[in-house]
Amino acid sequence: MLCLHSPGNNGFKVQVVALRWVRTNIAAFGGDPTSVTIAGCSAGSLSVLLHMVSPTSKGLFHRAVSMSGSPISKSPLSSDLYHLAVKQAQLLDGPTNNSKIIIDCLKTKPWRELGTSVLGFYEFTFDPVRICYPVVEKDFGQERLLDMQTTDDTRENKFHAVPYIASQTAGEFFWMAFSFDLNPRGDSNHSSDLHWPPASPGRRTYLRIDHQLSLHENLKEDRMNIWEELYPLEY
Repeated sequence: MLCLHSPGNNGFKVQVVALRWVRTNIAAFGGDPTSVTIAGCSAGSLSVLLHMVSPTSKGLFHRAVSMSGSPISKSPLSSDLYHLAVKQAQLLDGPTNNSKIIIDCLKTKPWRELGTSVLGFYEFTFDPVRICYPVVEKDFGQERLLDMQTTDDTRENKFHAVPYIASQTAGEFFWMAFSFDLNPRGDSNHSSDLHWPPASPGRRTYLRIDHQLSLHENLKEDRMNIWEELYPLEY
């Protein structure tokens, strides 16, 4: 279970620290600490909404913009993501005895190992889409980013009273979806000779549905190629 060593929401708490730094120091750079706007898209939008209801963020910003992404849903937020910490440790060949031992181990791992290990959380292609969620923190005497469900905050009108814009994008999650090409004839005979190869730990085969059904093995490389076609880099 989560404990004082790791009560959760550390990434979001870093954002609070940054906002406090802005409040204290931005005037020295010509900024106005009484006119701070926070904005975010996708995961950043989720962060903005969390700050809108978090008691730790009160008074640190004066306007907010959310684009595509929200922590408010019918599914309640968990108060325990210990299973993710265990899996992270396992992916890096670390011990999983308890929270402190896991944290002590992860602190010794290079950033590149931590970053590339994220792919190990996906069960199939990019599913689950979200891996780490915000949590409703248990009280260990620490400053809590969230002390109640975001849905309850909303129902009880505990949003910070600042001007707020919320929006969505037209192509939500298009970059994590398969490529589909509609077949108006409804002819699926071209897939009759397609055979799915046996699965193995080192082989992640997936089906790409485009102008023609085809099997691929390197999803990451394929996705990177798509991004490079959409946004070619100029050197």
